Amino acid sequence: MSRFLEENSPGVECFYSYKTQKRRNMSINLDEGLRWYQTLKVRHEELVGLRNSNSKGSSRFFGDREVVVEKPVYDVKVLDKLVNNVAKEMRKLDEAIKKTNTLTTVVGYEKDEAALGEVA
Repeated sequence: MSRFLEENSPGVECFYSYKTQKRRNMSINLDEGLRWYQTLKVRHEELVGLRNSNSKGSSRFFGDREVVVEKPVYDVKVLDKLVNNVAKEMRKLDEAIKKTNTLTTVVGYEKDEAALGEVA
């Protein structure tokens, strides 16, 4: 999926937008799924850090007194929506990976209980 800027909040990148781009069904193998999960995890950490700091821009006025006005640079609702979408996608991918692992058999190995050994 391509990244592009959200219309309502300039400078905040998102993975997809329901308004302008249709989600495409792309089947991926297990290795690609694990790599995509790591990418989503890193992106989620970036967005959570951005949300927590909220990247405030401050203005100071000097004169009779000092007034500090802080306004968030990014729209809080849009940023929170991005964090939630990435977290939801991570959960869905994690469930799909676990389901795939249960359906996959190990190639070239047969379980042997005798390998554990018994102490007499």
